[in-house]
Amino acid sequence: MIRRLIFVRHGESEHHVNGMTGGWTDTPLTDRGRRQAAATARHLAALDLSGIGFFTSDLLRASQTAEIIGDQLGRQPVSLNALREVNNGEATGLTVAEAKRIERPHPAVYDPDWTAYPGGESMKVLDARMRAALAELADTGHAELLVVGHGFSGTLLLKAWLGLPIQPYIAFNLSPASVTEFHINEFSEPCIERLNATFGEG
Repeated sequence: MIRRLIFVRHGESEHHVNGMTGGWTDTPLTDRGRRQAAATARHLAALDLSGIGFFTSDLLRASQTAEIIGDQLGRQPVSLNALREVNNGEATGLTVAEAKRIERPHPAVYDPDWTAYPGGESMKVLDARMRAALAELADTGHAELLVVGHGFSGTLLLKAWLGLPIQPYIAFNLSPASVTEFHINEFSEPCIERLNATFGEG
């Protein structure tokens, strides 16, 4: 059972500043993103994380964030492609302007089966992937986990840990290099210790 889950969203990435799509578009951290990750790493180094399982998405912006954190912790993260951001299908590698031309109209009300781009993942499919990822992480035997990932997929990973259903959709606005921490308390209740905490750029 995962009794403690610390989730870190990756730092600012090139796609945030150069007009590219996110999702599976694989871009590195900006210099600012590296500073954000370093500030977060210093915060994490002050916590008792001995023996914690340490995992990251294999996309570059997350793995670079995890490497910076790992340097502070003296740990090497394990890379899992199951922790990737939502697959944006045919929009991968496109600019935001190019992606707009193939984007499907947003439904009037939330529809978990809606897919933004051809070949991409719906929220229902992403939710299933993140619940499977959480089960895979639980199978590692670690009761405490540090996970570096993304905004959309990270939200669904956190919802899965809390046992929340896919509907109604609840958004966690996770900032770059933010830390969110959940744990099981002495009464076996899931608790939100911190949500979207940021630590500047050092």
